Amino acid sequence: MDNKPMVVVKDLGIRFNLAKERVDSLKEYFLKFTKGALHFEEFWALRNVNLEIEKGDFYGLVGING
Repeated sequence: MDNKPMVVVKDLGIRFNLAKERVDSLKEYFLKFTKGALHFEEFWALRNVNLEIEKGDFYGLVGING
């Protein structure tokens, strides 16, 4: 019988750039974007995640939005 995991994840990360200021319209966003005036803060939702999932195992990841 084969004892290898069905799924292997190594060093998984999910990074988001969160806007530091509020932009009220698409027009305002594009104007700031073209001028290089948009500033973002880096946010890591997941970082350096490692896991192995065996056949028949169930996993779930639930965040703030359910």
